[in-house]
Amino acid sequence: EKMWFRSAAELVPSTVRYTEGRMRQRPGVVLVAGFGGLLLIMAAAEAGALLFLNSLRHNDTTLQARLLARNRTLERIRSDIYLSGTFVRDSLLAPEQTGARAQLATLEGLRRDSASALTSYAAALEPEETAPFQDLRSQIEAYWNVLDRTLAWNGEEQIGRASCRERV
Repeated sequence: EKMWFRSAAELVPSTVRYTEGRMRQRPGVVLVAGFGGLLLIMAAAEAGALLFLNSLRHNDTTLQARLLARNRTLERIRSDIYLSGTFVRDSLLAPEQTGARAQLATLEGLRRDSASALTSYAAALEPEETAPFQDLRSQIEAYWNVLDRTLAWNGEEQIGRASCRERV
């Protein structure tokens, strides 16, 4: 009777067939090659993961440094504005013009420092931060304009200033 299919022994060419004796002599080589290849793949995957983690850490450090620098700049602006209020008050309440002039000179230095900090902060802006920054800049400029008008009082206002000093 003719078989409709071939046996597995007929499908494998005779040059590829392994004898039972040859199979027993080589299992160590097969195991070493298989596990060695697996170890090499694992080592390559680990090296890739370490390189990736190192690049993440470097990016994180760079981002953190940028954030701290920008935070210091904003803190400098805030401090200049806070101190400006103190120097304006001291200038307005100064009993002598020389004391008032010294306060105004310090105030002008704070204004220049604030403008410098705003310029350096603007250089590090991301595109989506432009609108909020312009709003901040306009509010700071409005603040300095109010101080300019306050410090540019005329003679009648100076009398009111002396009265204010007496009350305090």
